[in-house]
Amino acid sequence: MSKLLSLCIPTNGIDEVFDVLDSIYCQGISEDLYEVVVTDNGADFQFFQKMNEFVSQHSNCIYARTSAVLFANQIECFDRATAPLIKFINHRMVLMPGSLAKFIQFANDNLEEKPVIYYANGSLETNELVELSSFDSFVKTLGYQSSWSGGLCIWKDHYAKTDLSAGVNRLFPHCDILFSQRDSSSYFIDNRRYLDELSSGHSKKGSYDLFEAFAVEYPSIILDLYRDGDISSETLLSVLDANLSFIATLVFKFLVLKEPCSYDLSRFSDTVVVFYSKKRIYERIIGLSFKKVFGFLE
Repeated sequence: MSKLLSLCIPTNGIDEVFDVLDSIYCQGISEDLYEVVVTDNGADFQFFQKMNEFVSQHSNCIYARTSAVLFANQIECFDRATAPLIKFINHRMVLMPGSLAKFIQFANDNLEEKPVIYYANGSLETNELVELSSFDSFVKTLGYQSSWSGGLCIWKDHYAKTDLSAGVNRLFPHCDILFSQRDSSSYFIDNRRYLDELSSGHSKKGSYDLFEAFAVEYPSIILDLYRDGDISSETLLSVLDANLSFIATLVFKFLVLKEPCSYDLSRFSDTVVVFYSKKRIYERIIGLSFKKVFGFLE
């Protein structure tokens, strides 16, 4: 049997990875059908030893240490994948029972046509499985969800043809991969839940500038799609508006409620005015709060 699926898990050496790995290997699927690739840009020697021990017990598990900075580790991981279909797995998300078999089945059923697919994991208000015929409708339906790397999936053949020679976005390298597939005749968004997050806390999720990422860098990526003529103005405005709601939730969590987080929040005032404004953000917070209250009352 040939391997059909590569599960790629970039990490910085956090112990939760072993829970993720256990959730994969406990599903009883033949190791001949898939591989697991873990790339590690952390500096924990105990993690290194533990991973090497784990790899010695599984013929289909690949582990490599890397000096790739921050999210560029994602690219390092994808580069080492060898199966026809590559699925990104966040190092804090465990596979639900049966998920591995479904990923493999999709790979086997679509080896010829190779449609674009994104796994939204229940985050969208859509049907369980949505098929779209254009890149524009794909981007619009995803909304700001395309900023989440955990939904990324790409065929190895398509990845090999993706031109990353000019480098990748330092905060959203997965968008360079996801948005490289602009000429497909078939796009799928699978909104069924396949993964569970181990922890919803934000105290150990990196020290990058949160609002530079989501209020400047990500909207710039979507704007470039419009400039390239690959999405419509309607889609551009729709995604930017959805992203505004997401930013409003971040502001409410980390600046209003002051929930603990590891992010850099210091440049909020400078970054949010590039595409938005403080006034619009606070108005959106109020609007979302009213919607939540009245939704609860109903």
